[in-house]
Amino acid sequence: MSTFTTRKHILDMALCLFNESGTAAISTNHIAAEAGISPGNLYYHYRNKEEIIRALVEGTLAEYEAAWQLPQGRLLRLEDLLTLVRASFEIQWRYRFLGRELVALIRHDPVLGQRYQRNYQQRIQQQKIFIQHLVDTDVLLPTLIGTELDEMLTACWVITDHWLPFLEATGQPVTYEQFQLGDQLILRIIRPYFAEP
Repeated sequence: MSTFTTRKHILDMALCLFNESGTAAISTNHIAAEAGISPGNLYYHYRNKEEIIRALVEGTLAEYEAAWQLPQGRLLRLEDLLTLVRASFEIQWRYRFLGRELVALIRHDPVLGQRYQRNYQQRIQQQKIFIQHLVDTDVLLPTLIGTELDEMLTACWVITDHWLPFLEATGQPVTYEQFQLGDQLILRIIRPYFAEP
């Protein structure tokens, strides 16, 4: 396998294990065994488990970046917003270990914490631009500005990032279908600002 292929395979196996068992229970030896390579080969690509976790976080952020790109050559539509909300929950489900362990991970790894905070600032600005486009094209009401917009985006961010811990803490089933219900809460927050029913 090429270096790129091996690195991706390691990350894929680590993601499966982290999603199933959490990061604390999984060692680099577990990941190497799951990937079918020696620990030495794994260390050639990633020096430790923290580097693997950081790489998975970067993968998450890259998927969000791709999802939030404005469509070229046409105006935004309500369907774009709905698609984006669903895509966000798909990404959260794919990397669900992060939803479970985010606070613990960034406490343990200050580099990861700084990266998360930078991403938060960048993504919020990106979301404001997206929302402004929807207001400009009369998809959302022009009342959605200033403090009200900030509060709405914060509420949506909190739900998206912490929906999985909420399900687990309240004893609800953590299934794909149950997890996807979180996007309905996001839409309830946004729906009052729809320009049309």
